[in-house]
Amino acid sequence: MRLLLSAVLTAALGAAADNTPPPILAVAAKGQTAQVKSLLDGGADIEAADRDGRTPLMLAAQHGKAETVRLLLARGAKSGARDRDGLTAAGLALFAPSGRGNHDVVLKLLPPVPHRRVALESGWTPAKLASSCFMNRDQLEHEVGLYRLDILVLDEFARYSASPAAKGLIEIVAAEKMGKHLPATSEVPIPAPAPDALVTMEVQPGTACGGTTDNATLSIDVRISRAADRTIVFQRSFAGGVKGLRVQPVDNPRQYQPVWESWIKPQGEPMFWAVAAALAAKL
Repeated sequence: MRLLLSAVLTAALGAAADNTPPPILAVAAKGQTAQVKSLLDGGADIEAADRDGRTPLMLAAQHGKAETVRLLLARGAKSGARDRDGLTAAGLALFAPSGRGNHDVVLKLLPPVPHRRVALESGWTPAKLASSCFMNRDQLEHEVGLYRLDILVLDEFARYSASPAAKGLIEIVAAEKMGKHLPATSEVPIPAPAPDALVTMEVQPGTACGGTTDNATLSIDVRISRAADRTIVFQRSFAGGVKGLRVQPVDNPRQYQPVWESWIKPQGEPMFWAVAAALAAKL
């Protein structure tokens, strides 16, 4: 029995040891360049990866460890390798930086994240306009349609995309403001040369009568499709608040528009970076 138990424990410890990340990963993430060099000289695998598929070069880049990145590149580390999310070392340094390293220098050492050409389309749906204390459904839908929230969403995304902070990562080559409903298939005019992706933004304002006040909600559904085959590669909702739903009591109909606009206007930046990261990882 003791021999059997010993064998089981030995096997378990062996399995645990097999799952232990190679030491080069930790020292690369910490920027301990001398230790990385020593491990490489001792035969460590320069392309060893953790459970997220991140190599020493990726981890050093993500943590902004410029000297370690320089060493790994000089030793032949693959700068084009991707982690399980599809990001390269440069993508991690740009979209998922960690720590207080010098990510700007790291990005200058690595092949740049390619900029992507995109076509945009925006629209809105009345599906979440459940009820109103102040008007009937037809009046409510007409009133909300006058706000053109879809135009505001597209304009905020385009504004941030054109700012220096966006680093030229996205080039908007076409934009279509669809008004109310988005069609089942994109109607964005595809210029030549064709864009890399189609980005669809659908605004879903919501209202529900709570007795004497309406409860206003809002979400912006963003989808990315590859232009070549229209396959959706990314989908996420924005503007809903930390827990996925933001609710604002509205005392009269005049408050709808300023409430929704105040939620939409800050979304240009987070939508841009989410889209840029998805384009870098999925295309």
